[in-house]
Amino acid sequence: MTSELSHLLTDLLPESLLLSEDQISLCARHLERVLETNQKFNLTRITEPREAVLKHVLDSLLPAALYSEAKSILDLGSGAGYPGIPLAILFPEMDVMLVESTQKKARFLQQVVQELQLKNVRVEPKRGEAVLKSLPPNRIDILTARAVGSIEKLLDVLRPVKNRFGKLLLFKGQKAAEEIADAEEVARQLKLDGEIVFTYELPDEMGRHCVVEYRHRRKEKVEE
Repeated sequence: MTSELSHLLTDLLPESLLLSEDQISLCARHLERVLETNQKFNLTRITEPREAVLKHVLDSLLPAALYSEAKSILDLGSGAGYPGIPLAILFPEMDVMLVESTQKKARFLQQVVQELQLKNVRVEPKRGEAVLKSLPPNRIDILTARAVGSIEKLLDVLRPVKNRFGKLLLFKGQKAAEEIADAEEVARQLKLDGEIVFTYELPDEMGRHCVVEYRHRRKEKVEE
């Protein structure tokens, strides 16, 4: 299956990403492990290879330019490893932390990271807010998340650790503007400004997606 997935990735990923053959192979091996493991326990509802390439790998990498200057990212609720693992493959100099509190999923991530020999990735089998609380201020350049519930609820959870990360990048669907509006009061309290910074269409009419960015309104004196 790795060969089939590699061909699909080569055909579907834009050349502008400048992925090498080795990087495409790593993305394919990761996705193969996701699809295999999904037969044992539920990692993802997507089981068809082309759909998985589009909705997992391509969806993770199309906004890659937003991460290109970061030295460290934390993938909150990483699940099967998206977007964290593809971003770690694309940017091997970046420090990537995959945070997943479901132990079965965390063990899967640890196995994949070991198998793919991703030296720039570490897995934390804990809740995201606990991991962030243990870090020094501004330790993480970008906190990112896919499919982890509403923006309003996420911002509320992040309230005690808002100074642990530089900015927040959230993968969202067509209701992103509504979610931003719903989260306006929490964002105001946290002195964060949010907006849609990237919008894209997946092939095969698989949906219009976007990335929402939250930045600190002004530079504040950070306290431990």
